[in-house]
Amino acid sequence: MILLSVIGPIRVTSGSGENLTPKGMRPKALLAALASAPDFTRSRAFLQDLLWPESDLKKGSASLRQTLTVIRRALGTPRVFVCDDGYVTLNTAVLECHPGREAQARVKSGFDLPDFAEGVDVASPVFEDWIRDERARYHMVFETLGDEAPEGKDRRAGPIIFHLERGSTAEEADYSDLFTDLYFQGLSDLTRVRVEEGSAGEEADFKLRAEAIGRGTLQRLRGVLFCNGASQNRWAASEVLGDADPQWDPALLRLAYRCHETSLQMLSESSNQSTETVARTRGISAFTRLLDLSTEAFEDTDRDLAMAHDADPRGIYLAYRAFLRTNLIVERKSPDPQGMAGQARDFALRALRDEPLNGAVNAAVSHVRLLLDNDVASAWQFATRATEINPANPLGWSSLANALVRDERPRDALQASRRALDIARLSRHSYWWEMSASLVSAVNQDPRAALEYAQAARAKSPDFKPPLRYLVALYFHFGKIEAAAEALDQLKQLEPDFEFRLFDEASYPTATLRQLSLRGVSKISSL
Repeated sequence: MILLSVIGPIRVTSGSGENLTPKGMRPKALLAALASAPDFTRSRAFLQDLLWPESDLKKGSASLRQTLTVIRRALGTPRVFVCDDGYVTLNTAVLECHPGREAQARVKSGFDLPDFAEGVDVASPVFEDWIRDERARYHMVFETLGDEAPEGKDRRAGPIIFHLERGSTAEEADYSDLFTDLYFQGLSDLTRVRVEEGSAGEEADFKLRAEAIGRGTLQRLRGVLFCNGASQNRWAASEVLGDADPQWDPALLRLAYRCHETSLQMLSESSNQSTETVARTRGISAFTRLLDLSTEAFEDTDRDLAMAHDADPRGIYLAYRAFLRTNLIVERKSPDPQGMAGQARDFALRALRDEPLNGAVNAAVSHVRLLLDNDVASAWQFATRATEINPANPLGWSSLANALVRDERPRDALQASRRALDIARLSRHSYWWEMSASLVSAVNQDPRAALEYAQAARAKSPDFKPPLRYLVALYFHFGKIEAAAEALDQLKQLEPDFEFRLFDEASYPTATLRQLSLRGVSKISSL
């Protein structure tokens, strides 16, 4: 097995220790670019722009082929790369590379962390910007790994969360216990959590106070979060509970999700994080960008999830990488849909193998199974399990709604989508759940509700394309021609290759819209 090291000077060694490092800056830079990529894969276009930005397409392609040949000859094998469909991938069956693990080992052994690809320099402003960002990223994630863990704290435990107070009566304690159980389940699905009860804990990363106050048949439930023991970093919210089964009370589920989402944001910004939490900060930050459908967000989020998995190999990072790829394929943004679908399926399988009882993993896997494989039975099973493990996760309910749509159970789908929206309606990503409700309303032959939900999603996220696709047709249906034309102009700005014929293509993400009986939509091209 050939070993590639990219922390410090680029080094390639054989199994016997022979130095195989290719000569020249661009071969080393190419190896660094592949080693730092998710799945060790880069598109040819990316590599050409990175290393030969001033060359035309033909000349840049020739330079890339020549550099690959130089590396193959230096390493003594033609199989070091897998090249197909416009991509170049390091063949991990031949070459072993673990940048994150290498960085951790050096720092934990007491050595300073050298630069990523130390000494590699290419006369290209594109490369200079890229290598500077990569070096900063590695230092940011791994620079604190060598610090001694505070006394009494487990380096692998993650944040310590204290449940500070309970209700005074048995009934009130039941509500506060259920709230904290839901909160901890949602948070532990995404990051490692250790829970200690009591009113002390100055060393805690977070303190959680749950208060349930009885008022006749109604109760007011209040959650308060303190970050790092600092009273100024405080968040609080409350909900009035109804007469529903406490486990399924929308107000309780919503408060648990709001508290969980706020904790992730506070954790990503905290300056007093535990050592292991720092190594996962990039992954935690990625969770907050998961529902952004832009190509740029995909690349940044996928890279951070890959790096988080390298530092802390949990299935949730793989599941969310599968989720991202599925969205990219559905949005027609993948240059290699078949290859990316294969990656998504592999990530989903590995995630389930690692964390079969993780609610967030099951929700993401349901999404993959439904949209990539049209496997309705499996999608329903995984989504149902997700909602049972953590009923305060809106992604689980949304995945269940989508599976029920495909299973031709529109009424049940509508109930599930509305539950997802009710849980997440105060979330920063509420537009995602508004759009899900619009989609399911269309299946239920309710164009008025579909329009209202799509309008709400559009208002909350102007750059989110899915509601615009629906609004073009729905405005036309209701005779709002000027509004339809305006929505169409906005859609074309965000999606320059849009054409009306796409509404009739199975691969275009408006399948449920075609199930809705709309008046005059066949004349929409007149716009």
